[in-house]
Amino acid sequence: MSEAVYEKGDILETKWEDLEYVLGGALRVEDNDISEAKVREVRRELKQKLEDLGVPTEGNWVTMPKARYTKKRDGEAEMEKVLDFQGMIHIAPEQFYDRVQSGMDDHKGRVLFEGVESEKNAWWKKNPLKSLSTLMDKYKKAARYLKVTDQGTYNLQYPEAALRADVTDTDMGKQIEDRPPEEIRLVAKTIKLANSGINNFASLFPWEKMGSEMEKEGFVEKLITGDKDEERPKTLSGLHAIIGTFRDRVLSKVIEKVSKGEPSLMAVYGAGHLPGVHEELLKNGWELDRLDLQHVNFGEPMKFTWLRKGFEAFKLPFWALYNARSIWELVSAEEKEKSKRIKLEREEREREKQELSQRREMQKVSKDKEASNDNNYANAPIPMVPLAA
Repeated sequence: MSEAVYEKGDILETKWEDLEYVLGGALRVEDNDISEAKVREVRRELKQKLEDLGVPTEGNWVTMPKARYTKKRDGEAEMEKVLDFQGMIHIAPEQFYDRVQSGMDDHKGRVLFEGVESEKNAWWKKNPLKSLSTLMDKYKKAARYLKVTDQGTYNLQYPEAALRADVTDTDMGKQIEDRPPEEIRLVAKTIKLANSGINNFASLFPWEKMGSEMEKEGFVEKLITGDKDEERPKTLSGLHAIIGTFRDRVLSKVIEKVSKGEPSLMAVYGAGHLPGVHEELLKNGWELDRLDLQHVNFGEPMKFTWLRKGFEAFKLPFWALYNARSIWELVSAEEKEKSKRIKLEREEREREKQELSQRREMQKVSKDKEASNDNNYANAPIPMVPLAA
């Protein structure tokens, strides 16, 4: 039997109908306190499920989630509110955006969409993270290298009644002001180096590996294990807290407000927001009814000439030398953060050992006391009661 041949833009959809098991008690802990061993177990099970479903593991596939949540209406036990979350990506083959557009056109309820609104006095004009304003240009450039399109160029047509469920750049600026200055400085350096890298060394990027096996199961894994800012590298945790966690909560609040008068909603939002929004929805009484994963084939990226590859490879050592101080600072910060996490984990393990030892000692003392009481009772003299005359 010959293997199927997939073309750029092909979309395979896998339905995770056994969510009660996958997200069940065996793999989910209420406080998201899951060990590395449990995460590895989750990954093995998800990887096996994907293989059983026939999802290709070779080639440049990127996975987008599509989730359905339900919630009982207040005072109406038989009636449900429905929320469809369509995960989005900034760059993709046109066929993916065609499918999203078709889904919005067919949807009968209110559509909520993503998009940071720019105000007159944009915070990034005077902010350390002003390089974030160039992200759209980077998406267009990346789309060209991958021979696909970007979301801005495709220009999705939202329904007239659609509602922007996002923040303004001023709101994000206020969030940045509340973060530690050292953290923001490191994030700014990270963005600056990333932008410089894409501008100067595009031919050396592994564009053909934009998708990965881990990404295919990553959304499900994060729904199970949680997606915490503090577990990210120090140079990214602050950025995610600003453009991720903060906006996840804003979207969740909009959903709660709008759903009071709308029984059916569709949120067209970045796929990376789903784990955070998922946690907020569960807190508000929503239940995950179904999760579909859309596996999108990106196909072969642009082929760069050997001349360009050689020139950019020649430039790389000089670029690294020029940015050595920033690179060293970021690496050092991450190593310090890693050491701190290891130390805290070690202290936590020691504390758990001590608590376990104390519990065992208390149990032993309790058993010894019970045994002593039993012996005393067994050896106690039997009182002689005189018989009545």
